[in-house]
Amino acid sequence: MHPQRISSDMRALLQACMSLRPGRPKAGSGA
Repeated sequence: MHPQRISSDMRALLQACMSLRPGRPKAGSGA
């Protein structure tokens, strides 16, 4: 797996998390 692909996945996950429950920091979503 390339680091670029992982970064894209992580970014998408972060965006989805922020969109799902905005107003909360990215704490606890380390899984």
